[in-house]
Amino acid sequence: MIEPLIIKNRMTKEERVTLYKVALNRWGPTAQWIQTFEELGELMQSMSKFYRSPNKTTRTKLVDEIADVKIMLEQVQVLVEDISMEELSMDIMVDNQMQFKLKRLLKRLENG
Repeated sequence: MIEPLIIKNRMTKEERVTLYKVALNRWGPTAQWIQTFEELGELMQSMSKFYRSPNKTTRTKLVDEIADVKIMLEQVQVLVEDISMEELSMDIMVDNQMQFKLKRLLKRLENG
């Protein structure tokens, strides 16, 4: 497998959200949830393989699976946001939670 080159014309967040909504319309939320579960499983497997045998092949596969999972998690955010009653967007809610958890990690590291 050849490592991909840096893509110059990257999709914006808005373009990705539009694409995800088309995918959700075409295949439905159940199929997208199942696909997310499958991609998470594939990520776990590629992580295990990389951990056991870190090399260019296992690294490339790991990068591929991370990209798949990131795409599917963005689709899950779109799906959940569409049915959510929250005032804040999923992006903001997830970012806030990540900031909280990162600060907690920092405190744990500082306290030994």
